[in-house]
Amino acid sequence: MVLVSQTGLIVHSTLAVAGLALAFDRFPVFREVMCWAAAGYLMWLAYRILNEVLMIWRSPGKVEIAEPEAARWPAVYPGAVLQSAQSKSCDLSSGC
Repeated sequence: MVLVSQTGLIVHSTLAVAGLALAFDRFPVFREVMCWAAAGYLMWLAYRILNEVLMIWRSPGKVEIAEPEAARWPAVYPGAVLQSAQSKSCDLSSGC
Protein backbone atom coordinates (compact mmCIF):
# COMPACT_ATOMS: atom_id res chain seq x y z
CA MET A 1 0.00 0.00 0.00
CA VAL A 2 2.83 2.40 0.82
CA LEU A 3 4.53 1.68 -2.49
CA VAL A 4 1.35 2.55 -4.40
CA SER A 5 0.97 5.78 -2.44
CA GLN A 6 4.59 6.79 -3.02
CA THR A 7 4.37 5.95 -6.72
CA GLY A 8 1.30 8.16 -7.02
CA LEU A 9 3.13 11.00 -5.32
CA ILE A 10 6.10 10.62 -7.66
CA VAL A 11 3.87 10.65 -10.75
CA HIS A 12 1.88 13.63 -9.47
CA SER A 13 5.01 15.60 -8.60
CA THR A 14 6.62 14.85 -11.96
CA LEU A 15 3.54 16.01 -13.85
CA ALA A 16 3.30 19.16 -11.73
CA VAL A 17 6.94 20.04 -12.36
CA ALA A 18 6.55 19.33 -16.08
CA GLY A 19 3.50 21.59 -16.21
CA LEU A 20 5.35 24.40 -14.45
CA ALA A 21 8.33 23.96 -16.77
CA LEU A 22 6.01 24.25 -19.77
CA ALA A 23 4.32 27.35 -18.32
CA PHE A 24 7.70 28.94 -17.55
CA ASP A 25 8.89 28.19 -21.08
CA ARG A 26 5.83 29.68 -22.77
CA PHE A 27 5.36 32.64 -20.41
CA PRO A 28 8.73 34.02 -19.19
CA VAL A 29 6.93 36.76 -17.25
CA PHE A 30 5.15 34.06 -15.19
CA ARG A 31 8.55 32.67 -14.16
CA GLU A 32 9.72 36.11 -13.07
CA VAL A 33 6.54 36.72 -11.09
CA MET A 34 6.85 33.32 -9.39
CA CYS A 35 10.51 34.02 -8.50
CA TRP A 36 9.58 37.34 -6.88
CA ALA A 37 6.61 35.79 -5.10
CA ALA A 38 8.83 33.01 -3.72
CA ALA A 39 11.43 35.55 -2.59
CA GLY A 40 8.73 37.60 -0.89
CA TYR A 41 7.36 34.53 0.86
CA LEU A 42 10.81 33.58 2.15
CA MET A 43 11.35 37.14 3.41
CA TRP A 44 7.99 37.01 5.20
CA LEU A 45 8.92 33.70 6.84
CA ALA A 46 12.27 35.13 7.93
CA TYR A 47 10.52 38.17 9.39
CA ARG A 48 8.08 36.00 11.35
CA ILE A 49 10.86 33.80 12.71
CA LEU A 50 13.06 36.75 13.70
CA ASN A 51 10.10 38.54 15.26
CA GLU A 52 9.32 35.47 17.37
CA VAL A 53 12.95 35.01 18.41
CA LEU A 54 13.31 38.68 19.38
CA MET A 55 10.07 38.59 21.33
CA ILE A 56 11.28 35.57 23.31
CA TRP A 57 14.72 37.09 23.79
CA ARG A 58 13.32 40.40 25.07
CA SER A 59 10.73 38.90 27.39
CA PRO A 60 11.71 39.43 31.03
CA GLY A 61 9.96 36.39 32.44
CA LYS A 62 9.66 32.77 31.66
CA VAL A 63 8.29 32.02 28.19
CA GLU A 64 5.46 29.52 28.03
CA ILE A 65 5.71 27.05 25.22
CA ALA A 66 2.49 25.59 23.84
CA GLU A 67 1.83 21.91 24.19
CA PRO A 68 3.06 19.99 21.12
CA GLU A 69 -0.39 18.52 20.37
CA ALA A 70 -2.12 21.91 20.69
CA ALA A 71 0.49 23.66 18.57
CA ARG A 72 0.25 21.11 15.78
CA TRP A 73 -3.48 21.31 15.03
CA PRO A 74 -3.67 24.93 13.80
CA ALA A 75 -1.17 24.03 11.08
CA VAL A 76 -2.86 20.74 10.16
CA TYR A 77 -6.41 22.06 9.85
CA PRO A 78 -5.98 24.24 6.68
CA GLY A 79 -4.14 21.42 4.92
CA ALA A 80 -6.84 18.92 5.81
CA VAL A 81 -9.55 21.23 4.49
CA LEU A 82 -7.62 21.80 1.26
CA GLN A 83 -7.05 18.08 0.72
CA SER A 84 -10.70 17.23 1.33
CA ALA A 85 -11.84 19.91 -1.11
CA GLN A 86 -9.77 18.59 -4.03
CA SER A 87 -11.47 16.23 -6.43
CA LYS A 88 -9.63 12.93 -6.80
CA SER A 89 -12.17 11.24 -9.07
CA CYS A 90 -11.00 12.88 -12.29
CA ASP A 91 -9.11 10.78 -14.80
CA LEU A 92 -7.87 11.43 -18.34
CA SER A 93 -10.64 9.41 -20.02
CA SER A 94 -13.41 11.63 -18.59
CA GLY A 95 -11.91 14.73 -20.19
CA CYS A 96 -11.89 16.94 -17.11
